[in-house]
Amino acid sequence: MAKNKKLALGHYYKHGKFVPLYHRVMDSDAYQALTFKSRCLLIELQRLEFPNRNGRIGLSETKAADILGCSPNTASAAFQELIEKEFIIRSYEGDYTRGKASEWEITYLPCKGREPLDLWRDYKPEKQNPNRKK
Repeated sequence: MAKNKKLALGHYYKHGKFVPLYHRVMDSDAYQALTFKSRCLLIELQRLEFPNRNGRIGLSETKAADILGCSPNTASAAFQELIEKEFIIRSYEGDYTRGKASEWEITYLPCKGREPLDLWRDYKPEKQNPNRKK
């Protein structure tokens, strides 16, 4: 069975793994409003996603901080921004005392046999005050 599964996923192994960046996501107002740290975190979450694993992507704030080269507070803020703009959903609340990381679902990817939720499409940018000084 394992051999058949590897053959079915052969395109993931043949040329190495990759992370697709969809134009529909990158061109959206929600993505354009993300900070660079949040964009990097989203790519790292997608890097951990493997077929049929979306919704169970385990990544703690501490590990995210190590990957991104920032403080845990900055990583936490990046997670919060991705949640607010609905690019990710926390599917499992982690438990620091048990050493269990939170698990995440990326909303623009299929999850558990269903179509993507695409919640990020509902994001509307805040209107800028034209009289505001920069």
